[in-house]
Amino acid sequence: MKTLTLTLIGLLLVPLACLSYMVWFNYSVDTSEYNYSQFTASQYTHGTFEGPTVGESAVDFTLLDFEGNKHSLQEYAGKYVVIETGSLTCPQYVSWIDPMNALMEKHPDVAFLTIYVREAHPGSNVTSHSSLKEKLALAVRLRNEENESRAILVDTLEGDMHRSYGAWPNMVYVVAPDGEVAFRGLWNNADLLEEVVEQLKSGHPVDDLKPKTSPNALLILLDMFSNSITKRVLARAGGHATSDFIFGGLASLLLY
Repeated sequence: MKTLTLTLIGLLLVPLACLSYMVWFNYSVDTSEYNYSQFTASQYTHGTFEGPTVGESAVDFTLLDFEGNKHSLQEYAGKYVVIETGSLTCPQYVSWIDPMNALMEKHPDVAFLTIYVREAHPGSNVTSHSSLKEKLALAVRLRNEENESRAILVDTLEGDMHRSYGAWPNMVYVVAPDGEVAFRGLWNNADLLEEVVEQLKSGHPVDDLKPKTSPNALLILLDMFSNSITKRVLARAGGHATSDFIFGGLASLLLY
């Protein structure tokens, strides 16, 4: 009986120890580094969304394209601009590429921009950025491997544009012709965004179209085991990207 009791206690202590390590790891890492080498839940301040809000002027930026040409947000004054952030290792962003390309084709009078930011889930194959040249090369890979048709502008190495808009991996902003933010979402959703664009162009308010604030961590983890895109993107990143994704998701589920 004593042996059985000790065995049961041991079986309970093992998952508890693993859980404790997971939480400790996710909340003990140094989060001061913008280009983090491993994703953890503590890299993001859950429940907050900094950056320009609806009705405020969008923060201007000047970024490079693949050829090294500079492009600023001001160049698109007078038309609606849809801005989405993403990277080669962001499953949420990659999953929306085809729907967003289709949305762009449906609205040729709207400017669609993809801003290449830091790697959401860096691994052993696709690591965090150490130079702007490396970041530009990964943006080219993104265009070629994922058939991204939208214009891709590459943020600075330290993420100046990204941080000024809130620094989440797959944000979306719609900037009105007058330069003010007309809509923003912590996470992109192409289906919702289509409604937003159509209502804005028709002159109707979009107050009733609520953007997603934060994806449910449990749904993200379930998605990991059912969504082939998520598996493919994390496998491309390599190494610890998958385990970081799972542990970070579990930590978010437990603590947010």
